[in-house]
Amino acid sequence: MIDADLNRKKQDLSLTLDRAWENDPKLGLRPHTVDELTTFHGRLSRAIPENFDYSITFEDGKITDSLELTNGPMAGAYGLFPVPLDRNFLENLRNLDWEDTYTEMNNRSEAFDEMMEPSGPVPDWFLDHIASGGK
Repeated sequence: MIDADLNRKKQDLSLTLDRAWENDPKLGLRPHTVDELTTFHGRLSRAIPENFDYSITFEDGKITDSLELTNGPMAGAYGLFPVPLDRNFLENLRNLDWEDTYTEMNNRSEAFDEMMEPSGPVPDWFLDHIASGGK
């Protein structure tokens, strides 16, 4: 089982699964564990639409998760997976209404766009100041 192999390793072991994950032989995981992780990674990547990034980190006997929606070059929304990390995790992800999740996360990311909108026209004195090289 994945947990057993990860827990038998030294305490500072940290393993993160994300879309770009590939096995790192330096971790010294047993082949069976690598096979399980590879299978789990594939199922996870298929369950989560490609416009979302994700990560699951196994560290110090704990599991943490994150879901990310990038919205443009500077904005995005982050959060936990919208389903609990339990035995039904993958099934629940496959059955999730991803359109609602996308809308919710997209709305959160657009708050940054609203903050960046100008509050009005740039005053002429400021433009003159910039044009004069700040003199």
